Amino acid sequence: MTPSQAHNFIASALIAVIPITIVAVASTCARVFSAAGFATLDSAEAVAIARRNLCGVASGTTCAVRNYRRDGGRYIITLDRRPPAGNDRVIVTLRDNGTTIEAAEADSVVQKPK
Repeated sequence: MTPSQAHNFIASALIAVIPITIVAVASTCARVFSAAGFATLDSAEAVAIARRNLCGVASGTTCAVRNYRRDGGRYIITLDRRPPAGNDRVIVTLRDNGTTIEAAEADSVVQKPK
């Protein structure tokens, strides 16, 4: 193998390896950041977490989402639960990127005047 052929071989190998390495590192960083709480939670994920934790496998009319909003660094989701999930309205607050979950019956929560 001549020096120019060796140079071309090394260049071709690097062209193939560099994109794969970039994708692998980006994927690993995304998982690490997510685990560390740096990835932000979107509204669909917040609603899914609230429903899964307060209603279990129930969905649809058994556990209907009445309202949701983002307030600062937290999501506040209101769920209407019907049997077998429950028979009440609950307000779920997700903090710390969905790792801290608080729930209260809507009747027991005092609404602040706007």
